[in-house]
Amino acid sequence: FVPESPRWLIQAGDFKEALRILKEGAKTNGNTLPPDDEILEMMENLKTQEDEIKHEVEEKTTKEKLYEVFKELIILVETPEMRKRTLNIFYSWLVVAMVYYGLSFNSKNLGANRYVSVFISGFVEVPAVVVILPLLSTLGRMKCY
Repeated sequence: FVPESPRWLIQAGDFKEALRILKEGAKTNGNTLPPDDEILEMMENLKTQEDEIKHEVEEKTTKEKLYEVFKELIILVETPEMRKRTLNIFYSWLVVAMVYYGLSFNSKNLGANRYVSVFISGFVEVPAVVVILPLLSTLGRMKCY
């Protein structure tokens, strides 16, 4: 019922099927497409460009490939300020997670009925989720934090 993605079909080299799907989409939306030969030429050029990019990627050395993989991690510790912020965030996340899970897993030991304690512990999250979504959309992320 759902046609293949034209982008995927172009990458796979099935230009005629991609063109047929694009025509159906344009007809459904009440739009017109450029002539078929022009679209097919654009698709072939796109496929050629993708192949050239793949060859460039394959020619990289192992060291360059490793750098690409770990580039985002390296950025986090490259400068002293980023190192300080990264370590601060990692530490804060660890502490918050440990406190959260410690309270969650230990809620049965609060006294009274263990089922009521677990219910209250879980119910505490409901207002947090209900309140934070409207606040994020109205105030933005920075003011909420």
